[in-house]
Amino acid sequence: MNSLIVFTVSYIIGSLPTAFIICRLISGKDIRTLGSGNVGATNVARLFGLKYGAITFALDCLKGFLPVFILAKCEGIQSDFILISAVAILAGHMWPVFLGFKGGKGVASGVGIVIALNPFAAGISFLIFAGMFVCFRYISASSVAAAVCMPFIMWYLGSSGKIVVFVSFAAILIVYMHRNNIRRLMKKTEPKFSFAKKMPAGIKKKDK
Repeated sequence: MNSLIVFTVSYIIGSLPTAFIICRLISGKDIRTLGSGNVGATNVARLFGLKYGAITFALDCLKGFLPVFILAKCEGIQSDFILISAVAILAGHMWPVFLGFKGGKGVASGVGIVIALNPFAAGISFLIFAGMFVCFRYISASSVAAAVCMPFIMWYLGSSGKIVVFVSFAAILIVYMHRNNIRRLMKKTEPKFSFAKKMPAGIKKKDK
């Protein structure tokens, strides 16, 4: 198997702009011009409600999970190819070729990758996220906390050194992608997440 092919195919899968597509289908608008402008599940949830945010998250998670899971289950596939795929998926999600290299923050696809690598570790990370969210209701802070804890969780559970290095690299990327959120948290201007039941004013569903 060729590493360039693995990287390219995984990057294209990661680049599929789920939030952009869902927003376009619902409203006919470009999500990059709405809400926070982020091409991710949280922005979709704030704009169109929890249901659509959950669908976006699930699909982004799936595009991280499937390639890594398939490679992991194939006999004779070296672990290096699995990690190359994981890196490419994250890169595609964060810097998608289809949207001028401006994408999401990597959390949902990262979750999918971790589920494929170690479901138990993903479960622990989810509990950290959920605990933070219940206490503070900041999606950004909860995501960063879960990402930062993930390398230690993987190490504690006995994952290989290569996987721990990859997860550490992914955590750094996720923290970097949340740098503006972190600044707002420090200034106490970061908005808390609310379970909106209707779309904000000025945004309407696309006529069928």
